[in-house]
Amino acid sequence: MEANATLNILIPSAGGLSGTFLIRHLSHQTIENYHYRIVAADSNRHTAARHLASAFYQVPACHDPDYEQAIYEIVLKENIDIIFPVASYDTPFFAQRKAQLEQMGVQLLVCDMGTHERLHNKKTLYETMRTIGIPVPRYYGTHPPLSYPAIIKPAASSGSRNVCKLENDADYRYWSSKLEEYVVTDFIEGTEFTVDCLFDKSNRLVLSNARERVKMNGGAVVITRQAESAAVLTSILHKIEAHLKIEGPVNFQYIADRENRLFLTDFNTRFASGGLPLTVAAGYDIPNLMIRIMLNQPVDVSNIVPPKGLTMYRYYQEWFTGEP
Repeated sequence: MEANATLNILIPSAGGLSGTFLIRHLSHQTIENYHYRIVAADSNRHTAARHLASAFYQVPACHDPDYEQAIYEIVLKENIDIIFPVASYDTPFFAQRKAQLEQMGVQLLVCDMGTHERLHNKKTLYETMRTIGIPVPRYYGTHPPLSYPAIIKPAASSGSRNVCKLENDADYRYWSSKLEEYVVTDFIEGTEFTVDCLFDKSNRLVLSNARERVKMNGGAVVITRQAESAAVLTSILHKIEAHLKIEGPVNFQYIADRENRLFLTDFNTRFASGGLPLTVAAGYDIPNLMIRIMLNQPVDVSNIVPPKGLTMYRYYQEWFTGEP
């Protein structure tokens, strides 16, 4: 890729919060000497992404056998240079095909399959974290908890779908019969946080940004506030960097209890759902830093000081267009 050039960027699963934010952000914020042309793809044509991007393709769902061919056709037709995987199901799809896409001239930053599977599944996530010395809630597998309240959640899921608070044995019996694969943990009373991270091609931690999850809607944050990084969080980040092979954008959630003890609860091998705009506004432009890394440019965020008290509020806004 030469300077003063146009980068053709493909954003799959573009209809969600992260996809539409990436389109809007990259349409107005570029690195020096480059112009971006944004190509969006989604299985649903009724999405704002169709009107925000330079080009839009309706494609089969990611689990559909025809999805792979549809992506390759877009890459060839649009001369795609960079792909930004967005959704949880994007990560394994593009991780498995990274070598093939790179042969086609495409750059992407994504965790490998082994790392994704290890961190996406709550069972292996908790076992991994305990092994490397990172605190997690007391974990019972699929067995009933020793005391209530407790939490039951799918072993592998995106967002907060089917995460339930259990008050008694009756709740446990009901929800354990509804979920095919699940984990049970202690309920931790405290404040919830998300930490947005970016790792480079050498699995080096480039940046981290902690923010409080003030209000959620359907698993995505709608109010989030910049948080200060505690010393114990720095220790957790060092352990993650030292023991795990991570590449690209990831995020994890933790709860700080009343004694300010931190417990890691979830890990996502993708952009955070909903809260990425706050991290970007705080000075950590993860999408453009990723582009610099993919272009083999140096990145340095050591001088960035996020504004204290920076808070993001998300709200709906109507938008109208004529469609056939």
